[in-house]
Amino acid sequence: MPKVLVSDKTAPQGIEILEQTPGLEVTYEPGIDPGDLLERIDEFEGLVIRSGTKVTAEVSPAPTGCAWWAAPGSAWTTSTCPPPPSAASW
Repeated sequence: MPKVLVSDKTAPQGIEILEQTPGLEVTYEPGIDPGDLLERIDEFEGLVIRSGTKVTAEVSPAPTGCAWWAAPGSAWTTSTCPPPPSAASW
């Protein structure tokens, strides 16, 4: 089952949508320490951030399992290896 880490405060509705997505395991840890993020990022296939988490060069190439990250807001920003799930599927 794909695992997604939400590392910043996110509207409860957004978390609910993710949690109700079949086949997706969501971990909500707003404010995760950057060192902890670097240590744990390879546990996840996806990372959802807002403005609090910085996806630095250290974090971006580090994961072996994390295939994409997304920054929802007024517009989606994504960086991917394979394409992420479409917003409509969330």
